[in-house]
Amino acid sequence: MLGCALLKLELRELLTCLELETARSLLEWHPEESDASARCMDENNYDKERCSTYFLKYKNCRKFWNSVMMQRRQNGVKPPMPTAAERDEILGAMGKMPY
Repeated sequence: MLGCALLKLELRELLTCLELETARSLLEWHPEESDASARCMDENNYDKERCSTYFLKYKNCRKFWNSVMMQRRQNGVKPPMPTAAERDEILGAMGKMPY
């Protein structure tokens, strides 16, 4: 339980530039990135330097989907975050993970 609280604190620091609702949504939609970060922190006694790769991957993931949401908002598309099927389609069309 303490590990989750510390991870949330770390993620909150990383997410200061996003709306809280967006941050919650990204965590729900990309649990593999946040799970990997949590696992790394647990395994490395919460040494941030040892987990910087995981945080960078999460940060890049967050930036990518935030840009998708911003574009959809500008175009009037609802909901701003694509559905799971739409996200799979977007990633499939790219041919590789953008983060």
